[in-house]
Amino acid sequence: MAAQPSQHNYNNITVLQSSHKLVEPTAFNGDHQSDLFDEIRQLQKENFTLRKQVHSLSRQLNEQVQLTCKAEKDLHRFRAESQETLQQTTSLKQKLLLAAESQKIARDQELELEGIIDGLKQENRILKENEAKQLESSLVRKKLAVLGSQLRKSEDSKKIYQVAVQKLLEYCQNVHDTMAGQSKSKLSAQNIAAEALETVNLVRALLERNPLPFGWEECFDENGARYFINHVTQETSWQHPVTRQTSSLADRIAD
Repeated sequence: MAAQPSQHNYNNITVLQSSHKLVEPTAFNGDHQSDLFDEIRQLQKENFTLRKQVHSLSRQLNEQVQLTCKAEKDLHRFRAESQETLQQTTSLKQKLLLAAESQKIARDQELELEGIIDGLKQENRILKENEAKQLESSLVRKKLAVLGSQLRKSEDSKKIYQVAVQKLLEYCQNVHDTMAGQSKSKLSAQNIAAEALETVNLVRALLERNPLPFGWEECFDENGARYFINHVTQETSWQHPVTRQTSSLADRIAD
């Protein structure tokens, strides 16, 4: 932008032109006046030169002032931009700190959750092992109960067979003693036949008792009442299992 002449410079030029007009020499001056006018003209030239220099310096000064104003505006703009950049940098640093802190908190929570999950997995594994052990123990107890029941039934059957065999042996011994004449009581053939029939019926009754199904056992409560328990299903019944099944089948046939 070109520098505009100031009002002061314009006034200086006007005075210079007016002074030039006032010192115009006349034809009637002498030598002394001529020298004086020459000196005045010289001074006027020097003054005019100085004024031109002043005008040039003023113009340069105005240009420098304008450049200084522009530089100050640029400096102010740069300062504002620097302040804004500094604020943005500070904000970004705070956001980075918050993000790092949030990431640390999230990582800590993740580690805590991993620990909780590992603990739950361990507890679940222990519970499954205990459940398997309890289930296995329950199955073992049931098997032991069933085997115990079957063992007791076998022992009862053994005792029944022993009683039946003993009855048969006693009958045979009585018949042998009677036939050999060693018995004090004289038994007739009819009596021997009757005793034989009685012995056979007794042995048959012992041997043909309804056996309990697998897993069932005959028990007695504290009052002496008989009941039956199934060690497989933990079912109890006051009726003999075979009798109950027969009654149920008869009821269905009747319906």
